[in-house]
Amino acid sequence: MKPTILTICLAMTALTRAEMPARGVIDEQSNRHKLAHETTVMTVTLIDRKGFREDRTLRRLDKDRGNDLRSSLTVFDAPPDIKGTALLTRENEGKPNDQWLYFPSQRRLQRIAQARRNGYFMGTDFTYEDMDPENIDDYDYRHIRSEEIDGLDCFVIEAVPSDARRRRRSGYGRRLLWIRKDIFYTIRIDFFDRNNKLIKTQVNSELENLQAGVWRAKKSFVDNIAKQHQTEVVVMSRNTETGLPDGIFTDRHILTGRYMK
Repeated sequence: MKPTILTICLAMTALTRAEMPARGVIDEQSNRHKLAHETTVMTVTLIDRKGFREDRTLRRLDKDRGNDLRSSLTVFDAPPDIKGTALLTRENEGKPNDQWLYFPSQRRLQRIAQARRNGYFMGTDFTYEDMDPENIDDYDYRHIRSEEIDGLDCFVIEAVPSDARRRRRSGYGRRLLWIRKDIFYTIRIDFFDRNNKLIKTQVNSELENLQAGVWRAKKSFVDNIAKQHQTEVVVMSRNTETGLPDGIFTDRHILTGRYMK
């Protein structure tokens, strides 16, 4: 029996994806899942080595400012002792991004120095570096292999800081990314230190298609082997329809307290 045109096209698509260079996979992922604006409400649960759980609620506002540059504002709404604590991040072109941490009790924005980017954010297993928009030009990528996770075929891509300056700036020697071949979305990340020791693993699950092939995870689970600590993130709601004014991502908006309304 001769193959149909559809069969040939599907085979060619599969072959193209299998042979796709690592940087091509990363570019495709980056281009597919961008949104102009996004507001996410989530619960974050911290789990210590004894199994004690501490729940937090936060909002994350994210906006594309144009020229492929993004700003984000992350605000804790609960519990009361950290309510109002906020992280403001602004992506810059051609230089390191800016991050500021705001504590309501101090009523001032504290800049996060580059040397502190490998510190953990508010007791979670996400570092300030993890909270920062990633410039894909800062890394070299290599296609290690293909591998299935729960029956889903994935590219396994290695990401390594591209030069000595970026290696000094990053808290990671390398990362391994499991990116689904069908939707180009990362469902697992392994983080290694500069001595190639596994620090932590992040698994993203319960994926949802928001619009036109744009995907997001409703759950993320970080297992920090080095700290014997875990962080679970569960998305409660997500809004991609309501626009976010540029003024939200400014010092003034935070210092006047309007970010809490």
